[in-house]
Amino acid sequence: EASISQSELDGRKLFTVTCRDVTERKRAEEALRNSEAYLRAIVEHEPECVKAVDEKGYLINMNPAGLAMIEADSFEQVRGCYVIDLIAPEYQDIFRKGIAEVFSGESTQQEFEIIGLKGTRRWVEQHAVPLWDFNNSKSVKQFLAVTRDTTQRKQTEAALHESEERNSAIIAALAEGIVLQDASGLCAQESLVQE
Repeated sequence: EASISQSELDGRKLFTVTCRDVTERKRAEEALRNSEAYLRAIVEHEPECVKAVDEKGYLINMNPAGLAMIEADSFEQVRGCYVIDLIAPEYQDIFRKGIAEVFSGESTQQEFEIIGLKGTRRWVEQHAVPLWDFNNSKSVKQFLAVTRDTTQRKQTEAALHESEERNSAIIAALAEGIVLQDASGLCAQESLVQE
């Protein structure tokens, strides 16, 4: 890198050329660009929602998986939206409590329901961590969260619970006893009618 300065001495113009070796700076800039591209590729292709939210609760960034989860067509549609508005009303207090913990420096894990922009309700599990201010290491300015859609798991758990209750009711209502055996012939469950 070269810089030229001009001065005058005894009526003559003098030029000074200063050269600096910027090889290391250029290498560092290139390494930074590569690192940013690498991290951007990870976030953009992560199958779970990855988002950053500021200290007031406004959305700063969200990856494509997150946009699909909240039914947004593009990030521009939700840039700066108040994230609490996406949380089902009955879970907003739980969400606020967790976020307060993050802004006090704690990592959190929460489960709650969201309502997408087109009205779809989804159960999600969110893991959130504080992002500290680089200029003031005692201050959290944002949080980063990875959110997973757990709707299918919740539905499966509810169906299993319902099935177990139904089977228990049927067995309890029988006038005769039942013995269930596993593949090896051991008793897995029994219901004997007491006379």
